[in-house]
Amino acid sequence: MYIQFDGRFGLRGRIIKTVCPGLALAFATVSMANAQTEKFEVPQSEIARVKEAVALVACASRCSLDTKPFFQKFMEIEKKLCSFEQVAFIGTYFGAVMGQKLSERSQIPECDSIARQLRMTLEKLNATKFGSKPSATTDLFWYDLGPNGGVKRAVIYPVGEPDHCALILFFIDGVVGDFNIERVPEKIVTEKFKKTKWGKATGAARFPMAVSLVDSEIILGKTKVEVIEILGQPDGALLHEYGFEILK
Repeated sequence: MYIQFDGRFGLRGRIIKTVCPGLALAFATVSMANAQTEKFEVPQSEIARVKEAVALVACASRCSLDTKPFFQKFMEIEKKLCSFEQVAFIGTYFGAVMGQKLSERSQIPECDSIARQLRMTLEKLNATKFGSKPSATTDLFWYDLGPNGGVKRAVIYPVGEPDHCALILFFIDGVVGDFNIERVPEKIVTEKFKKTKWGKATGAARFPMAVSLVDSEIILGKTKVEVIEILGQPDGALLHEYGFEILK
């Protein structure tokens, strides 16, 4: 059984401003069969695995135990198994369910037992072995759009500075199949995209043009060569390999 979502929580070709915990929980229960954008699926078994991990982390947090190594290793494994879209959802869903768990009134768990369970589970995660070849990849370009004014946003894709805006282009079968602006400031301004002005601008000066660029969708379906012709060399590129087979 699978849970299906439209691309990046229904924000294909739009500015990603926030990722709401309540929204993540809603997506966990609502089928997106009628969505008209690119879709991705998260297996029900994976959702169950996340819930199990969250239950442990929530108990450990109530005991004031250090859960950061566990979460980091858990997400490191997810990145080997899942696509960017799936990982983004899983990380957000993890936080949403975690917040829900911690808000519930419940007794303090037996902390010595929880500490042992956390340690043993982390040891199992650290011992996980993977096959040497991924079955799939996600290829992307990103362009820095300058500081976002110190506004705290969820870091869905690890590109650029975490407090900067970024224009991200996703390549599917060699052409731009999706794009977004991530980690945007509270105030959004727009300016008509002009290739010459974009080429001379850097950082924050590009942000208003990037907004109109996304709205116009003129880069949709472009090859990497065509993108570079329009936008210049990206500030970075990333090839995400996933779909590894777990051997142990």
